[in-house]
This record gives sequence, C-alpha cells and structure tokens, in this order.
Amino acid sequence: MEGMPWHEIVEYYYNPEYKLPARSFYLILGNRLSQESQHCRSRLAAVKYFLGDFCSGPRRILDLCCAGAYPSRYLAKSSHDFFVGLDISPESLSFAKRKIREEGLSDRVSVELGDALNLPYKDKSFDVTFCIGFLEYLQGPQIKQFFDEVKRVTRNQFIVTTTSTSVMKKITYRLKLKDIFFKLYKVPHHHLYSAEEFVALLRQHGFPRIQLVEVADYTLVASVPILSRRRGRREKGVTQLREEEVLPKEEYSLSPSIWEAPLQAAMAAIARSREYLAPIWASIASSRRNLNHLLLSRMQFGR
Repeated sequence: MEGMPWHEIVEYYYNPEYKLPARSFYLILGNRLSQESQHCRSRLAAVKYFLGDFCSGPRRILDLCCAGAYPSRYLAKSSHDFFVGLDISPESLSFAKRKIREEGLSDRVSVELGDALNLPYKDKSFDVTFCIGFLEYLQGPQIKQFFDEVKRVTRNQFIVTTTSTSVMKKITYRLKLKDIFFKLYKVPHHHLYSAEEFVALLRQHGFPRIQLVEVADYTLVASVPILSRRRGRREKGVTQLREEEVLPKEEYSLSPSIWEAPLQAAMAAIARSREYLAPIWASIASSRRNLNHLLLSRMQFGR
C-alpha cells in the first residue's frame, strides 16, 4: 500500500463545508499529496491497532463525525463489527450512503444524521466509539459536553485523534497556508495539543488510563477504556507507544520515501514548464531586442 489514491483522500475528508475543489488545491499545493496520504493511512492504522481483535463476537462501533464514512468503510472490510457513522451534514451522509451501497457494505455500515454534542442514542448503545479529527475544533464547554456524551453511549472503549503541536515544524504551517485556507472557506480554526496537554485533557474529563501514540509526525491517537468510577480510582497511568509498534511496516511504511513522489513530480513539472516557457522567453527576448533597436533609432533620429 504505497500511497492512498487521490479519490480516497477526497472521500476520507469529504465534507461539503470544506468546498472540495478548493481543498483539493490546498492539499496539492500546501500539504503535498504523499504526506496527506501518509497522514490518512497512519490515522486509520492506529485506530485499527487500538480496535484490535476481540473474540467476544461482533461489536457495535460508533464513528463520530464520520463525514464520508471512509474510516468505517475501510475498517468494515477487514472485521466482523457493525459500524454506525454519525455526522451533522446531510450532504456528507448522502455521499457516504452512495459509497456504502457501491462497495456492498450495507450489512456492516450505516450512517445517521446527528450532533456529536447531543447524541441520539440510549446509554451504553455501543461497545466502542472512535472519533477522528473533530476534538481540535471544540472550545470551552463543548469539550466537556462531547466527552460526557461519549461516556454515556459507550460501554468499553473510546479512541480519539487530534492534531499535535508537532505540526508547527512543518513548512506549510510556518507559511500560514492553513490559516489562509481556513479564513477563505470559513473553517473554524482548530486548537493544537501537545502530548502532555492531550493527556491532561483526557484525565480532566474522566479518562485515567490512556494509551497514546503520535503518528505521521503530527497526529496524536489515544485509546481509553470507559471505566466505572470505582475502577477509575484504582487504575491509572499513561502508556506511551512508539509509532513502529502501532503501524504495520508492510502496509504503512514510514520510510523517507514518502518524499520521493512529490519531489519527482516537482522535477517533472519544472522540466515541462521549461519546455512550455522556452518559446515565451524567446518571444520576450526578441521583443526586447526589437524595442532596443527602436529606442536606438529614435535616439539617433532625435540627434
């Protein structure tokens, strides 16, 4: 699995509010396709690792803020679990339903309209809940409301991802390309967490036992058990995992080769641009020569 195809990256992020044509240009110019492919695959691999293989039979798993439901569709193909995706966007869910039908996953994946801060489910409706790339958009009381709802509807396990402060090392953030994108298309700017802040946030909201890993250089993924209050007082601690422990090397290679594709593409684009620009530069040079001759002749005539 050398790279995620472009259409799969689009499906992974599908949300009509992000205006896909603009986001497409942003991904190509600002974030580099191969990096985004690595980012998507690494997130999914980490979620898959934490889901593990349970022998107790099929589980009901909630995919919060599922957008196009790509994570659920991807995970359903290699498990016996039943996935329920929830999103607040009817357009995203329409897209997700079409993809579920096309991929023959109607018996393993369904999607529903709803608000992640006010879940339309009874208590302990799901064995596992996971949420990819939503926490960073919440502020103040919304964070507590979100965690309270997750604990209410989940029996055993919660998996959550967020963007790490490590992303500030990337040139795209230093150049403020994401800020420009967010302002132009009115995507609410998100909060970045360090690993320590992320752990403190989870503990603050009643998750004392945490397994944590940082993948793709800037995504924090945490798995926390849903504990009763009595068990929660006894069992505390953070298990920090290394990226290579979580991501299967044969499927999710983290070698520096992720830079080869964009570099080759850039070099090819430069070579093509030289071919296209050569006649233009020749024409400009010829025009400058003609203009110089004209100026010289006028100066001589003026004398």
